[in-house]
Amino acid sequence: MNEIANTEVVEYGEVRQRVKDLRSKVEEDNWELSAAIHVVYANSYYTAWGFQSFREYVEQELDFQMRKAQYLVAIQDWFGKMKPSVQKWIREMGWTKAKELVGVITEENAAEWKKKLAGKSYKELMSVLKSDESGGADGDAGESGDGGTDDDERPTMKRFSLFPA
Repeated sequence: MNEIANTEVVEYGEVRQRVKDLRSKVEEDNWELSAAIHVVYANSYYTAWGFQSFREYVEQELDFQMRKAQYLVAIQDWFGKMKPSVQKWIREMGWTKAKELVGVITEENAAEWKKKLAGKSYKELMSVLKSDESGGADGDAGESGDGGTDDDERPTMKRFSLFPA
């Protein structure tokens, strides 16, 4: 009986490792996909293939939502020009995190952000970004162009529903 239990643990361990390996492969493939979609978008290749618009190409040929295609194009547009070490880090991070870092990470601040985000989940990454936006790390809370206002003076979005008149 003990021998069977040990075999199951090994098999479960192999399954666990296989899942982790496949997850890494998916992220690698998403990076490659973003590079390919970026080329298609930038060169309007989809028109030569008979599609009237990039949206039509994405929805009919690729069978996914336009928003994902836009994220993938933006990721490659932003990070694709950066040095290989930054690209490698972003690639390993995955596209769902990378899309949130477009416009935030630069070659100059990549090392600092890499330390900040090491081992963070998507939710934790979003929390770090939110705290940084509100003046956390760099103290740039007043970049709104109005000379720098206090957080108390910034407008807050409120959502609510109303009955028809």
